[in-house]
Amino acid sequence: MNKLYFCLYCIFLPTLLTQAGCASNPPMAVIQREVCPPNSYCEYHPNGRLELVAPLNNNGKWEGIVKSYDLYSRLYKESPFRNDKQEGLTKNYDESGALRQETPFRNGKVEGQMKAYLKDGKLHSTITYRNDSPVSGVCNNRSRTPWTRAELANWANGITVNCPLP
Repeated sequence: MNKLYFCLYCIFLPTLLTQAGCASNPPMAVIQREVCPPNSYCEYHPNGRLELVAPLNNNGKWEGIVKSYDLYSRLYKESPFRNDKQEGLTKNYDESGALRQETPFRNGKVEGQMKAYLKDGKLHSTITYRNDSPVSGVCNNRSRTPWTRAELANWANGITVNCPLP
């Protein structure tokens, strides 16, 4: 991957130079910044690695699979977009690359069955969404334990629901 070199002579005045320019003007630190692919919008981590890559359509809107990366360049999220809105199945991965969650989007809102997986790849739970709100959930254990309203509210607020395993 092509890289740009940022030579930091002081914390507030970064200067963009080539690698050769950095060698002739020794900087305090060198940050290698990965280059954004053509026709894409990109965001970067402080270490210069890509954090997000979003393909753009001819109108400059997000179109295609938007990829998000952690500080170590590991893929942790793939989100399909159409005309700047999430559309299709978004996938989240853990640090080992295992699938942890699948979330269906329609017109930018969660719609349908979201599935959460355990580290070993087994299905943990299924949560049904309507118009971006969870309406039901079920643990994937032998008894297929349904979630209570309180558990659904917790999930909506980012609190993990504990599904008892058999």
